[in-house]
Amino acid sequence: MKKLTASLGIAYMTLLSATAQTIDLFNWAGKDIIPKEQFITFYEKDTTGYTAIEKKYPLYKYQETDITSSNGKHQYKISTGSFSPQEEMGNAYEYFDISNNGKRIMREWGKALLWDVRLLTMDKNDRAHYIKVPLDNDSFALLFAGCIFDGDEEAGEMIIVVVNQDKATVVFDRPAFACAFTPAPNFAIEFTEKIDDVLNADGYAIGTKADMKATKHKIWKEGNMLKYKSWN
Repeated sequence: MKKLTASLGIAYMTLLSATAQTIDLFNWAGKDIIPKEQFITFYEKDTTGYTAIEKKYPLYKYQETDITSSNGKHQYKISTGSFSPQEEMGNAYEYFDISNNGKRIMREWGKALLWDVRLLTMDKNDRAHYIKVPLDNDSFALLFAGCIFDGDEEAGEMIIVVVNQDKATVVFDRPAFACAFTPAPNFAIEFTEKIDDVLNADGYAIGTKADMKATKHKIWKEGNMLKYKSWN
């Protein structure tokens, strides 16, 4: 597994060095969404432990919201939750579910705690648990965000899921801290995978920002596709 991860890391760095060109974040194959390995293998996730614990302990559901496709033909519920009661977690959570017509089509666990999307939208008051980006009449993308902790140099996790009819696929799962954001319908996000401290006049850390010395990345919508590029 380490050899595979290393080779994928090399592939990703090769991609970065070659990129300022624009590439598709994923591929379409009929109604199926085909992810690209370099965008979804940064974290080594093992969910077998969660599955075993689920059989012994109840899960607490925090939020549940209804959304529909742009044409109104497909209805979904997006819910978040954890093994702990919400009063113990604040605005954090551990997993999200996507259900279509009463059938769960995805359960995704964060690498660490997930959180609201304020670090992606750059709105300190944003407490939503996801960002929706319509792609076409049937499909849309959902962005979820991870927590950051004191002392972290790496940004929190950003998970992008593309939903099309009765299918949901993770197409991006890497660190991201936004330095520019435009909501749908002209969705675009620029981000870095590294973070830096915001310092006050006395040199004390009072917040966190994207590390603008690090490689910059951009994901944006064109038609029913999300595009990607990076630059130094």
